[in-house]
Amino acid sequence: MQELPKLQVAVLRELAHNPTRRFSDMMVVTGLTSDSFKFHLRKIVEMGLAEKNKVGEYELTPEGKELANRFDYEKRTPLKQPKLTTVSFCID
Repeated sequence: MQELPKLQVAVLRELAHNPTRRFSDMMVVTGLTSDSFKFHLRKIVEMGLAEKNKVGEYELTPEGKELANRFDYEKRTPLKQPKLTTVSFCID
């Protein structure tokens, strides 16, 4: 995944720290106008990281939660996770 713009990272962080958030509550955190914030939120929804629930609040998708758990908010990129493979032998 590529580097996310600073404002999209702010939205991702806000959703990571709150299970659900209303549009207006998240917009206040970023300090953007409604149109600008709507653009960035729409991009996150299009990437499949967030979705609007039945009540009209936004929440992270399973993919969004996974990304938020391993995201470097300073560098605005996902952390590289080491791969580990183990082999076990049972000798009787």
